[in-house]
Amino acid sequence: MFDIIDIGREWVAEEINGLTDTITHVSPSVFNEQTRCLPESVTSIPGFIRYDVNPFMREIIDCADIESPVREVNLMKGVQITYSTALESIVLYCAAKVRTLPMMYMTADKDLAAARIENNFIPMFGQSDLGHIIRSSDEGNSRKTGKTANHLQFAGGAYLVPFGAINASKMRSFSIAVMLKDEIDAWPDAVGRGGRDGCPDKLSDGRLKGYWERRKIFRGSTPLEWNSSKIYKQYKRGDQRQYMVSCRACKFSQVLKWETLDKETGVVGGFTWEIDDGTLVHESVRYHCQKCGHGHSEHDK
Repeated sequence: MFDIIDIGREWVAEEINGLTDTITHVSPSVFNEQTRCLPESVTSIPGFIRYDVNPFMREIIDCADIESPVREVNLMKGVQITYSTALESIVLYCAAKVRTLPMMYMTADKDLAAARIENNFIPMFGQSDLGHIIRSSDEGNSRKTGKTANHLQFAGGAYLVPFGAINASKMRSFSIAVMLKDEIDAWPDAVGRGGRDGCPDKLSDGRLKGYWERRKIFRGSTPLEWNSSKIYKQYKRGDQRQYMVSCRACKFSQVLKWETLDKETGVVGGFTWEIDDGTLVHESVRYHCQKCGHGHSEHDK
């Protein structure tokens, strides 16, 4: 004989004791390390994303954390340092983990922005086994997939809109929480006939007023000319931190500079190269450590 009621009580007690009263927080960088998979078609290091290759991006991506007090990130950068990959990772985190925030991806031209979403952002979800979260908000209509030329919708209510800076005056109907701006030094200084509508950077910032206390703005660009650089102006507004890169020989951490001279040791650092009949010999380019003078090749980057 046995008492069904007692067995039921024991089962309920075990289930209750197994519950947790804490919620484990996952940062955007950790979420991407656990979730995002990069195929061979986009990287020479395929597999789950890892930040040991670009450790400087971890903190930048984690500024997208909804618990982070950081509201704006202005990244003045070189070329091919994975900023575009970072923007994609931020979208993945917001769409799959946060699930509710409206996002906008802006570059100089809307067609370019839309092409990037089609060729990079959408495949990212499939490659990370998250293609199922791309879903229309009109779930009653089976013909709607959540993907159009003008927006990408996700389960939970989040969406991503591509936009071009030259059309910034036409974004008045949007209320955005996460603004991702790419290569702003290539943006026009003003838009509208005769520039009457003003600066596209400021116009796009106006789309965040509804989320101002929670806003996330990411600006990134390779600077062009210092006196007119938009990203340099924004960079000067912040704490102006810089990348510290370790020498592969002596491990000395340094900000990369075009040319340096250590007056105490006489070591010449910075870039050197060879010219052959007026043509740069690419294989000859080296970056020399400011402390020990060790020369680094392109592949060391």
